[in-house]
Amino acid sequence: MEKVSNTINLQELIKASGLKITSEQLVESIVEQYTMSQEELVDRFHFSNQRIKTLREKKLIREIKKGLYLREQVENMREKQIREKRLEKFGDYRLTPAYEEYEDSLIIDKLRFYDCLTCVRAESKSQRYNPQNDEYNIHLTEVLKTVLEAFNAGKDVYFFEHRAFQYVRYEEDIQKVIDSNNYWFKKHSVSQFLDLLQMPVSEYLGFQEIMNYSSIVKSLTKLEEE
Repeated sequence: MEKVSNTINLQELIKASGLKITSEQLVESIVEQYTMSQEELVDRFHFSNQRIKTLREKKLIREIKKGLYLREQVENMREKQIREKRLEKFGDYRLTPAYEEYEDSLIIDKLRFYDCLTCVRAESKSQRYNPQNDEYNIHLTEVLKTVLEAFNAGKDVYFFEHRAFQYVRYEEDIQKVIDSNNYWFKKHSVSQFLDLLQMPVSEYLGFQEIMNYSSIVKSLTKLEEE
């Protein structure tokens, strides 16, 4: 019986796929789209290293190479946590609202935003999926609409970590968060927000399932060019 080789020939794979890229570019694309680093896990979920270790020990996620995890497995783990309402057992965490608008600023809760996106991604796999009946798709549609309106109005647009988002009650609290150095935040320009919406993993994460995704990308692109 002929022995089957497990070795992947990248050049043959590229030739068969018809992709016009180098083998190095192929590997980079696979790593970016289908894996998450430990740093990305910490950034996405605000997990501690100990928490990640516990998830590994419980076999909820698998480290395929030191500090590298399968994105699909991580997203499925998070979707299960949300669906089974495990997150609500550890405080008052809810998925909405994922944004708050003020006179001169718009802040987006990064954790809630991506958790809503995780729900959209999971639900959209169903052949009977109707985005108009999906509360999280409706909410993310509102978020993107508000982002566009904020940029048009010349407002500052920020992503805040969940703790910082919870801290803000008044607009002046936004500057307190920025000055404190105790919280993660990122201010986005139109160009940076477009990059977020169009990053290589955007389709995989579910961005393109958001009802007004295409129109928002088109409007932001036009705004960027002005």
